[in-house]
Amino acid sequence: MPEFIVSSGDFNVRIKRRSARRAALDAIGLLKTSDEDIHLGLMVGVCGVDSEDFIYLSTIVLMEENGINFKFLGDGDGRDSA
Repeated sequence: MPEFIVSSGDFNVRIKRRSARRAALDAIGLLKTSDEDIHLGLMVGVCGVDSEDFIYLSTIVLMEENGINFKFLGDGDGRDSA
């Protein structure tokens, strides 16, 4: 099974999945159980371990698909997703 590096902001993980999109979705899903305060960027980059080709996906879409609430930095008290 292919191995991917998924990264966004302070977040960086290696994960084995069948596709880059599935790797990104499952990697962001790991944040559900994390107690850490992790700052993500607006985009998630995914690259195969043996490749130099990146794809970029929306962090917000991946968070929403995983049912994860988030806040925007610099937005006063922050804003929770609906």
